[in-house]
Amino acid sequence: GVFDNTTVIYLDTEELSFPEQPADLSVPAGSGAVFHAAAAGGRTPYKYQWQEKLPQGDWKDIPGETGDTLEIKAVTEDMNGSRYRLAVRDANDNTVLSREAVLTVRKVPHTGDSTPIGWYLAGIAAAVSILGYLGLKRKREQAE
Repeated sequence: GVFDNTTVIYLDTEELSFPEQPADLSVPAGSGAVFHAAAAGGRTPYKYQWQEKLPQGDWKDIPGETGDTLEIKAVTEDMNGSRYRLAVRDANDNTVLSREAVLTVRKVPHTGDSTPIGWYLAGIAAAVSILGYLGLKRKREQAE
C-alpha cells in the first residue's frame, strides 16, 4: 500500500550521515591507536577512505585504509596533534566527512631511573612463575 512506498522513499532519501563519529585519542608514544566511525542513510554500498592531516601538512588519503575502522600500529611523537577523519561516498555519489578526531601522543619518559612499568610487571611475573615452578618441584620430591 501507500504506507510501504512512503517508508521505502523515506529510507532512500535519508541523508548520508555519521551516527557514530571518531573520538579524540590520547595515547603514549609507541602504542597503538584505533579510530572508528559508522555511516548511515544515503544508498549502500558505501566506499570508505580514511584521511590524515599531520601537524605540518594537508589532508591526505591514507593508502589502503578503506574500512570503518582505522588502526595505527604504533604512534610516534611527531604524530602528536595529527587529525583523522573518514570520508564516505554512497552509491548516489554523495560524499560526507566525519568530524576530525585529534590524536594526542604523550611522551614516554626517557630518564635513567624510571623503569617502564611493563618491564617491572614482566619481571614480577617471571619471578612468580619461577618460584611457583620451584615450589611444585619441591612438593613432588617430598611426595616420592
